[in-house]
Amino acid sequence: MEIPVIKFGTDGIRGIIDKELNEYVIALVTEATLRYWSSKFEVNKVFIGYDTRFKSKDYALIIGNIAYEHGLDVLISSEPIPTPVVSWIVKNYKFDLAFQVTASHNPPEYNGIKIIDNHGASISDEISKGIEEVL
Repeated sequence: MEIPVIKFGTDGIRGIIDKELNEYVIALVTEATLRYWSSKFEVNKVFIGYDTRFKSKDYALIIGNIAYEHGLDVLISSEPIPTPVVSWIVKNYKFDLAFQVTASHNPPEYNGIKIIDNHGASISDEISKGIEEVL
């Protein structure tokens, strides 16, 4: 299998479902994020949200399984929720990290992952570059 080139944009990654973004890419980005994050910050609790796009829930479950394999406490939303709600949950319930499966404003054939820090904010460019280096 050819390893895809994965570049971070605003808040995370996005791509066309089953072309630029698939289960393999989701797993790679999740693993790289958790490795980077745990090398820089304490991480025990992870929250995962998702929107209503095709495969969003499936991708959220992949992220959750990988985080669980890292020995983390994982909570996955029981239903689709918007990104601002994920940010609010992270900040107010003291999660160390969150993933939101969404392509935001992109066309319906896209999906992606936003990575949210423990303050409920988008990750910095420095963190994005650090995750890319792990990839």
